Amino acid sequence: MRGAVRYKKEADNRRDQIPFWLAISGMVIMLFLLSPIKASSAIRIMLLSLASGSWAGGLLLVVVCRKRRVIASSRRLAVMISATGLILTSVGLLRGHLLNQQVYGPMRELKRCMGNIEAVSKNLRSHVRQSGGIVSDEFAMKWCDQLVSNGGLLTEMLHCPSSKATGLESDYMLNNSVVRKSLDALPAEMVLLFEGKRGWNLTGGVGDVRKDHHCIAGEAQFVVVLINGTVTYWSVQERHTLRWLSE
Repeated sequence: MRGAVRYKKEADNRRDQIPFWLAISGMVIMLFLLSPIKASSAIRIMLLSLASGSWAGGLLLVVVCRKRRVIASSRRLAVMISATGLILTSVGLLRGHLLNQQVYGPMRELKRCMGNIEAVSKNLRSHVRQSGGIVSDEFAMKWCDQLVSNGGLLTEMLHCPSSKATGLESDYMLNNSVVRKSLDALPAEMVLLFEGKRGWNLTGGVGDVRKDHHCIAGEAQFVVVLINGTVTYWSVQERHTLRWLSE
C-alpha cells in the first residue's frame, strides 16, 4: 500500500514538472531565435510555432491539473514563463505585421522600382554613347520612344511596378539639366533619371519629383539614378540636397 502511495506521489511530482520543462523548452527555442545564428524563414516560423506550442501546452496542463489544491512551485514558475512567453510572442507578431505593412512591404516595392529605373538608365547610357556621348535635344524630346524603338527596352520597364502606369506612360523623368551635355563631362553625383510625374518623354527637375508614391515608415520617398550609375532612393523632403545642376 505504501509503495502504491509512494508511486502515485512520484507520478504526481513528475506530472508537475512537465509544464515547467515545456516552458523552459519554449524559452530555449526563443533564445535561439533571438541569437545571431542565421536560419531560413521557414525554420524560424517552425521554431516559433514550437515555442508557442510549448508554452500553450504548459499552460493547458496546469489548467487541466488544477483540481489539486496545492500547486507546486515549479508549476507556478511554468505559468509565469509560459504566459510571459506567449504575451511577448503576440506582441512580436503584431509588431512584425505592422513593420511588414509600413516598412518591409513598401521597401520591397521600392526595390522593384529601383530595378526598373536601373535598367532604363543602362539602356539610356548605351544609346547616348552610340550617338556620340551627348544628350541631344532631339533625343531628350523623344527619349522614351528612342529607348523602346531603337534600344529594345520593354515599355513595362518604364513603369514603376507598384504604380498604375500602363502603355505609353513612364514613371521616370530625365533631368533636363543633362540635355546638350556630355554624360562623361557631368559631375558623378548629379541626377540623371528620377521618379517624377507620370507621362511620356518627359524631362524635368527637382520640382517635378513624385511626392505621393512610396511611403516608408510614414516618410515619402522617390527613386533616382545618378550620373555615375548609382541607383538609390531619397526622401522627398530632402530632394533639394541632391545635385540637379551641373554647375
